[in-house]
Amino acid sequence: MQAGVAGYIERIRASGRYPHLVRMIEDDVDPDAAETRDQRFEFGLEVILDGIGALLARTPLHGRPG
Repeated sequence: MQAGVAGYIERIRASGRYPHLVRMIEDDVDPDAAETRDQRFEFGLEVILDGIGALLARTPLHGRPG
């Protein structure tokens, strides 16, 4: 591991603020693994569409009784 990256990871670990990230680093998890790309895309799309749906549900449209 490069010295700069190792120092960055050590600061993250020492802060205690990001235990999930530290665990992913220690477990050598690849967040962009090809096996999970479709699942991650679908999840992200679902989150975005849910957010748009929630915004539309609370935003009155012109000509629409609100």
